[in-house]
Amino acid sequence: MSKRIYWIAAVAVSIFLQGQLAMASSLIGAKIASTMSTQSNVTGTGGVLFINLTTTHDAPPCGLPNNYRYAIKGTDKQMVAQALMAYAMGKTIDIYGTGACEAWGDTESVMYLTVR
Repeated sequence: MSKRIYWIAAVAVSIFLQGQLAMASSLIGAKIASTMSTQSNVTGTGGVLFINLTTTHDAPPCGLPNNYRYAIKGTDKQMVAQALMAYAMGKTIDIYGTGACEAWGDTESVMYLTVR
């Protein structure tokens, strides 16, 4: 009987943690205030493009220090081009994060974005 209680508790904790860890953010109709990039040899990922927004978002715990920006790996060339085009033309974007800081340790990575 006690094994069953431990199993139920383990499942409950697992479900709770999955909900806590998957805190991907999104912003609809955001504006890019500025951009910044790193060299490709700094990260080994083809560099990183930082998108600084005009508003903050609900960043995951790893991205809380920089809840006004997202990061795009330089190897994601199409997304980098879209972001730079939106910034240059003053377009609004819909941006969705991954819920993790893969491209840069303190900034949420971009899963996808749409230029309006």
